[in-house]
Amino acid sequence: MRLYSRTQLIVAAVSSAVFTLLAVIAIGPLVDGGQAGRPTSQSQQAATESSAGSTGGFVLQTGDSALDSAAGGEDSGLSLDELETIRVFEARNDGVVNISTQRVTLNWFFEPVPEQGQSGSGSIIDQRGYVLTNNHVVRGASEITVTLADGTSLPGEVIGTDPENDLAVLKIDPHGRELTTIPLGRSDNLRVGQKVLAIGNPFAIGRTLTTGVVSGLDRSVRADANFVINGLIQTDASINPGNSGGPLLNSRGEMIGVNTMIYSSTGGSIGIGFAVPSETARRIVPDLIEFGAVRRGWIEMTPVQLFPQLVRFARLPVSSGLLVS
Repeated sequence: MRLYSRTQLIVAAVSSAVFTLLAVIAIGPLVDGGQAGRPTSQSQQAATESSAGSTGGFVLQTGDSALDSAAGGEDSGLSLDELETIRVFEARNDGVVNISTQRVTLNWFFEPVPEQGQSGSGSIIDQRGYVLTNNHVVRGASEITVTLADGTSLPGEVIGTDPENDLAVLKIDPHGRELTTIPLGRSDNLRVGQKVLAIGNPFAIGRTLTTGVVSGLDRSVRADANFVINGLIQTDASINPGNSGGPLLNSRGEMIGVNTMIYSSTGGSIGIGFAVPSETARRIVPDLIEFGAVRRGWIEMTPVQLFPQLVRFARLPVSSGLLVS
């Protein structure tokens, strides 16, 4: 049996303690599951309580990092929906024009007096300078001024009108400049709840973007005492006087409608606006450009109500009805 001195025992004990400590330090990260360096649940709770205290009791959410990354990085602070809206506006804004008109009236001495007429919006639909707008914007105008997105003002000429659908086509001379056009999309596959965007010049205050959804389809609205416009798109995107004739866009930046009117008891938007579907525009715009009006089919006939003398004269086998010729 070997005997050890007191000094040797102390050295051995210290060495064993040091070895055990080093082993614990080395094995610790493995046991912790790779969580070393992260705040514990207690530290996270303390940090949350500290943040809540600094914001008056509300915990601010920073958003999902993956979504932030897909939306252009954390620094942008924009959601995917916001980025999509911005992308559509920046791509189509230059294709929207402001329209102002003048009318000539007669004063008490029957002298012609120019006065400000309607103001509205329009969409450039062709590089040659064709602009689609509402008929009521340019109806009765003696002078039309079309203002581009860059502030350039050009005279406009009415090429064709269709009062039945409240659409009109104007022509401007681009003087060699390249125009931004707005493509026509499909309105026959729209769904209620689909996102839409409207660009226009409400109250002539300047270019304005509003967003909303398709609230209803195939609406019939009485435009005035003479006729009803059928097949309209209903939207809650804010539309006000001056938006008339501007585009209603889908999320791809395609024009699916032409903003035309609102239901309102105040004259301002209350969330019930209407647009002429793009399928209607697609069908009639070629006629407006080529003929100045829509060439519709008709049945030409002269009905005559039957009366006894006519029945006897024509020896008809009936005594009542209509004679069509």
